[in-house]
Amino acid sequence: MRVLILTNMYPTTEYPFYGIFVKEQVESLREEGIFVDIFFINGRRNKLNYFLAVPRLVKKLGFGHYDIVHAHHTYCIYPFWIAKSILGLKIPLILTFHEGEALKSPELMPRDINVVSKLVYSKRIKKLAVERVDFLISVCRDLIEVLNLKKRSIVKPPGVNLELFKPVNKFECRRKLNLAKDKKIVFFPADIENPKTRTEKGFDILQSVFAILRRDNILLITGGSISHQDMPLYMNASDVVVQTSNFEASPMVIKEAMACNVPIVSTDAGDTKEIIGNTEGCYICEREPEDIARKIRLALNYGKRTNGRKCIQELGLEIQQIAKDIIKTYKECLVNCKITDKHNYGEVRRSKKVCIVRRAYYPEETHTRRNVETLFQSGYSIDVICERDTNQLPCEVVKGVQVFRLPIRHKRRGVLRYVLEYIVFSLWVFIKLTWLYSKKKYDAIEIESMPDFLVFAGLIPKLLGSKVILYLFEDMPELMASKFCLGSHNFIIKLFALIEKLSANYADHVIVCHELSHQKLVDKRKVKTPITVILNVPDEGVFGLSVRDVNRTHPNDGFFTFIHHGTITENYGIQVIIEAVSLLRNQIPIRLKIFGKGEYGKTLKDLAKALRVEKEVNFMGYVSQEKLLEEIEKADAGVVALLNEYQSPNKLFELVAMGKPVIASLLQTIRQHFNGNSLKYFRVGDAENLASCILELYRNPSQRASLGTNASKIYEKYRWSKMKKRYLKVYEELLSGGKVICNSK
Repeated sequence: MRVLILTNMYPTTEYPFYGIFVKEQVESLREEGIFVDIFFINGRRNKLNYFLAVPRLVKKLGFGHYDIVHAHHTYCIYPFWIAKSILGLKIPLILTFHEGEALKSPELMPRDINVVSKLVYSKRIKKLAVERVDFLISVCRDLIEVLNLKKRSIVKPPGVNLELFKPVNKFECRRKLNLAKDKKIVFFPADIENPKTRTEKGFDILQSVFAILRRDNILLITGGSISHQDMPLYMNASDVVVQTSNFEASPMVIKEAMACNVPIVSTDAGDTKEIIGNTEGCYICEREPEDIARKIRLALNYGKRTNGRKCIQELGLEIQQIAKDIIKTYKECLVNCKITDKHNYGEVRRSKKVCIVRRAYYPEETHTRRNVETLFQSGYSIDVICERDTNQLPCEVVKGVQVFRLPIRHKRRGVLRYVLEYIVFSLWVFIKLTWLYSKKKYDAIEIESMPDFLVFAGLIPKLLGSKVILYLFEDMPELMASKFCLGSHNFIIKLFALIEKLSANYADHVIVCHELSHQKLVDKRKVKTPITVILNVPDEGVFGLSVRDVNRTHPNDGFFTFIHHGTITENYGIQVIIEAVSLLRNQIPIRLKIFGKGEYGKTLKDLAKALRVEKEVNFMGYVSQEKLLEEIEKADAGVVALLNEYQSPNKLFELVAMGKPVIASLLQTIRQHFNGNSLKYFRVGDAENLASCILELYRNPSQRASLGTNASKIYEKYRWSKMKKRYLKVYEELLSGGKVICNSK
């Protein structure tokens, strides 16, 4: 689904906090798989910009192929209707009605107000605009009632980011902000330097309040120049958050303070009373200095945190939940406007059609999901063909992506079993892909290894004009040689090498995960197809730096905990890690947590039992991504014990992305990216050397901190935000008819 957000509220360089809630909603919609474009009209700078925006909007609507336009202010409706009339478009329009000024009492309106301001506050103009939309989302019930709106509508306040706004120790926040610990702090988040907001937010009344409270040892902190990221620090450092506004619609500061469990004193503005409800420690006051002062004293005397966060969750005001509700509204609007979303949302009028094939489970396979979501968010229509795991549907839509699952499950046994599974899966894909192409006419097909010869499943689409991209996540000949202890001169390995060469030369473009693969394909296999190196790094939207204490000597439970995550296979060297644990179990309080699943798991459990380290080695199985991130965050270090030079160290990148110190195998594949000051290296397959490295990090917390910091700095140049530009460039140039050159730098 392609959505155009039309707004006059959005952060700019001049006003970095203006309309931040719109920006957050846009990001949350994108996280749910919706393609979102922004059209910003800077009416704050000049009201004529609403009319000057029409030519740009005509161009945007004419070439954007949007399914829905979602406006965030009534004044954006008028330029849209002019542009829509010029183009003769039939496109649904949804309005989120934020404008709290519609609730402003006439007696509070200044007498010397100019003509432009009268238009801003005009309820008649707002109502006229609302009558022209297909569906209305009001941020509070009062706005619908005050304008006596008959339009089909729902009440849906902006959501709050519970990951950002969460309870944090008050005195720790004061320490970071260099605030006095012995004072009672009242936080007034509004910008008092702006004359307009100073009046509308009621700062004049608050000054009278503090004249009453002048002997109460209270420190007043005001907003204005505080960044959105720092706002939770100030809220958590406070004893009470105060709002004395003349009018509001659905004030974000109330929901954000509730999410931080901070006491609140507020006037009955907008939906504040409804949001606060019966939350203890939160008070609704009259717009009288005496009552406000009395309620502030009550809040200060309350002396503890509230349960406001729980109330926010119960009201369904978490930002991602609001995004899901809005998507539901989009779909209902399409139905009511008799516009059919023929692919069950997510593929309407997208520019190019792509099918991605991977012998793995989707959406569990994180790197395929990363590629899919990157293309989807860039406007491509995406289908996925993959394996089907237990309890998975054969066909479903996942965040706008159509997923087709084949009834095949792999079992890692002998080399012949591997080859048989590869052949069967490739034949299934050939049939399915050919059938789908006859209906959808894909512009490009991305085949992700293994096996390499899976690329030939795209034979018919390629002959009929589709571009085929071979994405080599693994170096199949080298991996098989290592796994089954076969030499490079073995007939089977030579056969795999030949297949790799033929597959790469057959494709229109090849993507590899590290420079060694690139060099091998060019020098050894003599591949002529253009090759791009894209490191197999995680999406930083999932794996990113977080607040942590790397200087602690051990976790809270007394164990030095390190972690391994990923598919449980022999070539990942987990057996070496378990052997190292057995060498250390009598020296330090050690714990190894292994996350993932695989056929090699039973062998590893037997090994742990034989070495008598069942208590020290915890097999955690497959867990949700949220749980895995939480466990990585809590761990002291990570370990990557790869045994094969040609394996892509993707789990290493995930650990480094989260700022964890890492112990890694001394492989060229890893050394070419990280030096000895950023990772702790041990000899490949050497359990004693690994044990020595673990012991050294246990005894040296400062070294752990240094490794994590240095690796994070180096990782900046490898982040997915940079790698995805290479990835998208392959598609852009391949599908535009241009020649894609080899890209490895």
